Amino acid sequence: MMVIPVFREEDYRTIEGTTMSPESSILDLLKIPTQGKVYDLEGVREAEMPLWDGHPAFQVMTYRTPQGVKNQGSKPFPDPNEPPISLISDLVMGTTHSGTHIDALGHTVTGHDQHWHNGKASTDLGDFGPLKGSASELPIFITRGVFFDVAKKVGHPLKGGEPFGIDAFLEMIDEEGLEVRAGDVVLFRNGAGKFWSDTAKFNEHDGGGVTLEIAQYLSEKGIRAIGGDTSTVEVQPSTVPGNPHPVHEHLLIENGIHLIENMILEELSEDGVKEFLFIGLPPKIKGATGAIFRPIALV
Repeated sequence: MMVIPVFREEDYRTIEGTTMSPESSILDLLKIPTQGKVYDLEGVREAEMPLWDGHPAFQVMTYRTPQGVKNQGSKPFPDPNEPPISLISDLVMGTTHSGTHIDALGHTVTGHDQHWHNGKASTDLGDFGPLKGSASELPIFITRGVFFDVAKKVGHPLKGGEPFGIDAFLEMIDEEGLEVRAGDVVLFRNGAGKFWSDTAKFNEHDGGGVTLEIAQYLSEKGIRAIGGDTSTVEVQPSTVPGNPHPVHEHLLIENGIHLIENMILEELSEDGVKEFLFIGLPPKIKGATGAIFRPIALV
């Protein structure tokens, strides 16, 4: 039987605004995998992928090709050589919130003073993004992961606007014998990720998600991040009158807990995985309010 280490809130230390487990805890965490199987939780990025229309489109533009340089008479790169060898150069354009990504603390703001976790616009917003809470401060994630297969629990992929509430969540914890602990990354499969390659179908299920009460329960446990296979993780439209994003507000602004969105969780569901070692390495982009993310699960 696999023994999952138990970590307490005091097992974690803060270094320059990021949360990391101490070296002794890291070594214990590395004992979680027993099968050696790796699950890729990132979706393929392409121009046609699902994307909230408030974000700029994602594009990959080929900038130079050997044939193009030849046909246009441009300066070759590298200089002429024999046998001829050259390269193709490209430019990627798009929001850091495209595809599988993680929200930095400066992503969600609230109030007339436009404040976020440990920051506010009047003093901490520059010409090139937040001066505090940007993606350059995102931590490395090496921690225990817990997986809740909501779509399997309710018997169908959640539809847009369909909430998954606290009563069903607590029932799930009891039925599956799972425990949420300090430092965990908690993942929810609503079923939308199954349709990642079909944007129209994905959009039918995007917006099904967890409610504020679940976020409150998880923040009290001291988790590090919550993730899901939709663009918001939380149910949309909101079930809290007057607050369009109560889960984002509660987790990001009030508690400094990150959200990981647009994950692909189908393989975890197929294999019935519940607990695993979670690893995620966000790039350090100063001023960005999120980062494209490459999360994996190891069992």
